[in-house]
Amino acid sequence: RVFAAEADDHRPPVWYHPLGRPYMNARFLLADTLWSIGDRRAAIEEAQAMLAINPGDNQGMRYVLMEWLMRAGSLAEIDALLAAYADEASAVWRFSAALHRFRTHGSDAASNKLLRAAMASNKHVVPMLLGRTELPTEQPMTVGYGDESEAVSYVLAALPSWFECGAISWLEEHAPTSGARRTKRR
Repeated sequence: RVFAAEADDHRPPVWYHPLGRPYMNARFLLADTLWSIGDRRAAIEEAQAMLAINPGDNQGMRYVLMEWLMRAGSLAEIDALLAAYADEASAVWRFSAALHRFRTHGSDAASNKLLRAAMASNKHVVPMLLGRTELPTEQPMTVGYGDESEAVSYVLAALPSWFECGAISWLEEHAPTSGARRTKRR
């Protein structure tokens, strides 16, 4: 009740309350644990509840939730999350929007436009998704917009979603080839 969000509430956002960070960190661990043990719907609902009380999303829960929704959520939930953070400019958001559009409409002008915008946001993502650049086995400790750490973080989480819907072939069709040599397997 301490962290209930109400329109006329003059309390500081939950993240800035003295107990807010430990509380939100505990909820993040709960959501992650629920996902890990296979209770995907409960994990998604926990993440959505976290964003409801902390829409500023100081923890980056929207990124985790987006990948969970791509793997186990509804199209309406993905649409709602994309709309809630429509001004988001990260590679995670742009590639997720492009992938979502491809999954729902195939390779059309809009999905291709979203893919071009995503590729412009981080040049490291496509080579990693296509296996042209080797991926580390662990998530980076910190993530910076547009850099390799952002690409690693996104690709390690999202690669299954790209394969599950056949989007890798679509990506190969639109990926820049200059400077990247493909190796033939024998």
